[in-house]
Amino acid sequence: MSLFDELKRRNVFRVAIAYLVAAWLLIQLTDILVPMLTLPEWVSRFILLLLVILFIPTLIAAWALEMTPEGLKLEKNVDRSASITPKTGKKLNGMIIGVLALAVVLLLIDKVWLSGEEPTEVVAAAPVDKSVAVLPFADLSREGDQGYFADGISEEILNLLAQVEGLRVAARTSSFAFRESLDDIRKIGRLLNVRTILEGTVRTSGDRIRLTAQLINVEDGYHIWSKDYDREVKDMFQIQDEVASNIANALVESFDGLQVKPASRTD
Repeated sequence: MSLFDELKRRNVFRVAIAYLVAAWLLIQLTDILVPMLTLPEWVSRFILLLLVILFIPTLIAAWALEMTPEGLKLEKNVDRSASITPKTGKKLNGMIIGVLALAVVLLLIDKVWLSGEEPTEVVAAAPVDKSVAVLPFADLSREGDQGYFADGISEEILNLLAQVEGLRVAARTSSFAFRESLDDIRKIGRLLNVRTILEGTVRTSGDRIRLTAQLINVEDGYHIWSKDYDREVKDMFQIQDEVASNIANALVESFDGLQVKPASRTD
């Protein structure tokens, strides 16, 4: 007799199927009861790990043991002529069908009864009218070596805008997370919960540098204003301060009732 036939005779395949079906049913039941009973999340993970660990020992037991009218015995101690494995196989078939039926009932209960309530629509908070996010300026210089300068411009603008009373400014970590993002500007604005977005570019040519800043309305994706700043490269920090101040003032002027305060510095 081949190994496959022996595994089949000893109902190892049926035991494996019954185990997997029962394990799946238990996992589904756990997913429903754990949140319902406010149990810790590790309970679900523990049950799943336990089921995985017990799978192989269950198959070994199905191979080594056999059900007899007197109870479980080692298969090697059972007379083949008195073996009742066919009857045991039929019982296992019935158990598999029963567990599957329970699984169907459980799914119906979960989908129809437990999930019968209307889902609550999650509505994002409306962005504040006077709100802005400053995205990191893109370095478009030919050598691509102005990244630090571009970030410095964005930092200076953020520093100035954060001092404007009544203006909500998205945090640096939030806005800088969209560095080189290809997402639509309207989507970024919704994610940052702002009305406007400031973006810009930095380009160099010889001893000159050009900065372009654009303020965009998140609602429709159109520009509110756009401006170029051309400077001769001498003191990069001075250029950062000057251009950032000009951009911040131009941005604030697009809102009513706001005024830029001088940035506080320490020498």
